[in-house]
Amino acid sequence: MPQPGATSGLQPPKCKTAALREQAILLLKWLVYQNETNHVELVELLQKNHLVTHSGGRNTQEWNFTPMTEEKSETGLVGIKNLGCTCYMNALIQQFFMVPELRQSLLTVVDDEEDKDNSFFYQFQYMLAFLQESEKQFYSPHQFCYSFKDWDGQPTNVSVQMDAQEFLNMLFDRIDEKLKKTKWKDTLPKLIRGEFASELIAKDDDGKMLYSERVEPFYCLSCEVRNKKNIQEGLLGMVQGEELSGDNAYMWESIKRKSTDCVAARLRLPRHTGDR
Repeated sequence: MPQPGATSGLQPPKCKTAALREQAILLLKWLVYQNETNHVELVELLQKNHLVTHSGGRNTQEWNFTPMTEEKSETGLVGIKNLGCTCYMNALIQQFFMVPELRQSLLTVVDDEEDKDNSFFYQFQYMLAFLQESEKQFYSPHQFCYSFKDWDGQPTNVSVQMDAQEFLNMLFDRIDEKLKKTKWKDTLPKLIRGEFASELIAKDDDGKMLYSERVEPFYCLSCEVRNKKNIQEGLLGMVQGEELSGDNAYMWESIKRKSTDCVAARLRLPRHTGDR
């Protein structure tokens, strides 16, 4: 499994131009000429690289890499290519990637699908690993789009813009379905699920506190940001209390009547946000 920061100590490619690569290959050629020991060592080194490609070396285009123009930026981050109208997908997957604990947990999962080309989860793992480990500028998600089928069982149409929320819900549902019978079933709930609790508070005739709570889990939350200074102010607006009275008062079963109530809310954000 790829580990975060595993490639941080590697130096960028030495031979970035065609002329330098030609000279480097010529040097290797002379180093192995009539030298069986050097020849074997070079083959063993090259074999390691041929075993880590997506197609196992069958697709020759995977080796078409020019470091001078395709090397990733100084930020150390790898992008995802927009295939037409896939910006919604790219943005959400990059957000997944930027939650290290979630990324590593998903990369730990063993996908038992035999047909890897049609396994959306394997392709998703491959993309996360590529973003973490590659020295290239970007990843092309063609294979993921092919494996991530729409409601009619067809590959994702990269020429059609999709609602980001709908895609995210589909992705969550399919990951949940994939993991629900495995030891990794709690990965999403544990790391990125929050809870929104609606509370009712009142007092009976004797001054005894009455309390009712309804908890709703969520993966996505709509936050009002219009006329707000920042997102924190928007979140606080979601948990402001208000008084319910008259026709809006709540019927308490314990006292068999309505009472003037205070309705409030509690919000527990997912772990990676820093909220507990």
